[in-house]
Amino acid sequence: MEGRLYKFVQIVNVSEAFPKRTTQTFQVRNINADVNLGWIQWQSGWRCYSFFPEENTFYETVCLNNIVEFLEELKKERKEISK
Repeated sequence: MEGRLYKFVQIVNVSEAFPKRTTQTFQVRNINADVNLGWIQWQSGWRCYSFFPEENTFYETVCLNNIVEFLEELKKERKEISK
């Protein structure tokens, strides 16, 4: 998955910056403030992609729902690949 643009949040695939990782890495950015909000990475303990927020960041429901929607799409994509 390449990433996604939402109303306030942009999720960008930055996997090429981490060539030793076998899973994808995404940066989550606030579009209006041009601020890095966090990362979406594989969390092996939970066996799924998870959101890792930066310190001192805050979120409202639309942004959180966008992040959740993206995580759900990653989960679906991963299930399709593993069939």
